[in-house]
Amino acid sequence: MLCSPTSPSLKTVTSRPGSHPCARIAAPTISCLPAIVGVTIGLISGYVGGKVDAVIMRLVDMWLAFPFLLLAIALVAVLGQGMDKLVLALVLSGWPAFARPVRSEILQLRDREYTLSAKVLGVSPLGVMFKHLLPNIMPTVMVLAALDLGATILSLAALSFLGLGVDAEVASWGGMLASGRNYVSSAWWLSTFPGLAIFLVVISSNLIGDWLRDLYDPRSPFRLVRRGREAEAEAKALEVKNAA
Repeated sequence: MLCSPTSPSLKTVTSRPGSHPCARIAAPTISCLPAIVGVTIGLISGYVGGKVDAVIMRLVDMWLAFPFLLLAIALVAVLGQGMDKLVLALVLSGWPAFARPVRSEILQLRDREYTLSAKVLGVSPLGVMFKHLLPNIMPTVMVLAALDLGATILSLAALSFLGLGVDAEVASWGGMLASGRNYVSSAWWLSTFPGLAIFLVVISSNLIGDWLRDLYDPRSPFRLVRRGREAEAEAKALEVKNAA
């Protein structure tokens, strides 16, 4: 049976400020800074091209040669603990996952008619990138962000579990797992519910990413079925119009 918040067994594992399980589960653990940095670098690399593109892509190749989690652990170990250090480590280790796909999309879009027209009208390079190119790659960015969400949550939880994440007083799912593992026999829910929260959020982010990919992929069965239904609806509307 669950013990009350004032029971001695619960006070033993929640003696630190702000470490009550309910408060820790509800804490935010996701950062969108890797996506912002990666998309910006991918835009610049794909639009400018030339030596700038070559240098950035070689840097991305070197960065991707290291496992994401191992690189994040190394960066946190060098930079130290703290929320700002953790966010910086995630940004430095996560931006290449966005930069390369965005750069590939920009290479296909930078020579389209609307981009060339904007250049002829005197639009600045930044205006072309962020007003004309960025909106057209947002579906790709949304899919990448949804798929990367699970990896980011797992990295945050792993770093906090190893003691390399945020401070113990700050709410984190990994910290909850680490603090509750010594009380599994007497208070199993302290580790079970944070683990279930991580599992459900990661699975949900992957499913959302797959759904978005099918939604925006013109070759996916979902889009083909949708186009077929739209064609049938247009044909019926035309028949009704001709009959009238």
